[in-house]
Amino acid sequence: MKKYMFAVLSLASVSSFAGNFTPAAVPTRIDVVQAGTAGFMVYGDFGNILGCTVANQIYVKASHPQYNQLYSTALAAMMAGKKIYVYAGACEPVGWYSVASVTYNVLNESGSLSIGI
Repeated sequence: MKKYMFAVLSLASVSSFAGNFTPAAVPTRIDVVQAGTAGFMVYGDFGNILGCTVANQIYVKASHPQYNQLYSTALAAMMAGKKIYVYAGACEPVGWYSVASVTYNVLNESGSLSIGI
């Protein structure tokens, strides 16, 4: 019984730090930010899949290895009125938008962005 409880508690603690997919939504705005943490912010009805301080916004850092492809996909979706969904992997502050205590859903290096839902 102790082994079973340990396994359940271990899985619960790992899943609380894991990422997840947002609901599919049409991007309504995209900000490209160069100051502070460079990247772009996508706005839409994405909810708050990770429980960050701010909902309905997804941030992609310019350091992401597929930054240009992700930006192009998000922009194409906004222009075409197509839904996207994002695999957000972390809650992090984004210096351009707020103080360090405010966090946003971030698409990190292990995340993805899909179009055409």
